[in-house]
Amino acid sequence: METVKETFPCFGGTETDNVRVFQISWVRRRDWHILTSGMFTYTNDERFQVLHSEGSDDWTLQIKYVQKRDNGTYECQVETLRRADHPPKESYRMCKT
Repeated sequence: METVKETFPCFGGTETDNVRVFQISWVRRRDWHILTSGMFTYTNDERFQVLHSEGSDDWTLQIKYVQKRDNGTYECQVETLRRADHPPKESYRMCKT
């Protein structure tokens, strides 16, 4: 049996002396459910996970065994922190199934 997967890449950008990626979160827009934040998963649905290699700027939301009810918009929220910024600034990227 083959696993059908949907993956959504999110590029966090490159860390410099002045800017660094503070946190990356994935949110399902339909119900504003936070699915992941950093490497932590905040859903009981084990089909959702975040893929990230230490030192990489790539954060990918993976949905295993994609179902019709998974259709919708998923938002990658990238928080960056500059030396003078508080609180962190956010940018958003949308992905649709």
